[in-house]
Amino acid sequence: LKNCRECSIDEILAELKMSNNGFVPYKVEKNQREEINFFVKNQEVADNLKSLSRRITNPKTRQNIDIS
Repeated sequence: LKNCRECSIDEILAELKMSNNGFVPYKVEKNQREEINFFVKNQEVADNLKSLSRRITNPKTRQNIDIS
């Protein structure tokens, strides 16, 4: 996830969970570029998340979150 500056991991994941019911992230981490990385259970969940790219916003900066 890109454009996650100024928000905690929990804030960003809460935004994603509101939009995707089957979303359960594994091994969540924030890297030096303030991007959040994680794994999901299966390809269907990954595809659903990718379809939300730029439709979910960072709650603090209001920038669209890039999901790739």
